[in-house]
Amino acid sequence: MIAAAEVVVALMGRAATSLPDEVMEWVERQGEMHSAVVNKARSAVNRVLVDSELQSVWEDSGSSEWKASVENLLKRLA
Repeated sequence: MIAAAEVVVALMGRAATSLPDEVMEWVERQGEMHSAVVNKARSAVNRVLVDSELQSVWEDSGSSEWKASVENLLKRLA
């Protein structure tokens, strides 16, 4: 879900600098991003951030880097 949301953000013109060149090339060939897709991406990222196995694993690791990265993704989805 996180990777798909990163692609949605890239389609919005707010790509992360770490996206692979192949993804950016694909994004450049696409058309307009529909707001319904953005809303679904935002909802999915919120679920992962708040209540998911991935969130639990990162929380157990004691690292706040993942949470900050996902929160940044949410900001770019706004």
